[in-house]
Amino acid sequence: MARQRFWQRFNFDPATLSNSDLHPYKTSTSLNDIIDIERRKDIADEVMESVLRVIRKEKVRVRGDYVSELILEIVDNFYRHAGNKLAAFTMQYFPNIKQVTLSIGDYRIGISESLSSNPKYADYAHRPHYEAALKAFEPYVTSGTEGGTGLTNVQDLVLALNGILFLATGNGYVRISNRETKYGPMAYDLPGVQVYVWIPGE
Repeated sequence: MARQRFWQRFNFDPATLSNSDLHPYKTSTSLNDIIDIERRKDIADEVMESVLRVIRKEKVRVRGDYVSELILEIVDNFYRHAGNKLAAFTMQYFPNIKQVTLSIGDYRIGISESLSSNPKYADYAHRPHYEAALKAFEPYVTSGTEGGTGLTNVQDLVLALNGILFLATGNGYVRISNRETKYGPMAYDLPGVQVYVWIPGE
């Protein structure tokens, strides 16, 4: 009854709500949405261009070439290793504090399962998730037969931008900055892999 009086007070019936009634907040400092990233070869370039449009429009003082390479590496890493068709990506620029954040996450296969599919790293299927995540940052460590520098490059680019990288997989996390690297178990268990990057502007 109280809920009904609340809606009547504002002369609004939620049962009749349609998409045309929604007026999402639009801003020039973000992508205005969480992007569903389809697993296809050209998706990394499309996401990179979308982010760079925001950075250029807002005149963010940050190394655009590093940010471009960082996004290409993050999205391509998903494309090659996620094991599912979709991931979510978002970015935001905060002009008052001059910071850029990038986030990507998928919901299926985590690093432990992906890495242990390579017989060389099979024992990581039974080790803590954060250990598998730490291992994945090492050069030439991969679930495949070639490559293995994706997360290494991501780490190097974030550090070159004086940023912070946070990666969660399963119930483990790794947090990397120029000051320190932290890692360990979390109180909750997340499917897939989530990556959050914080980049300071000038």
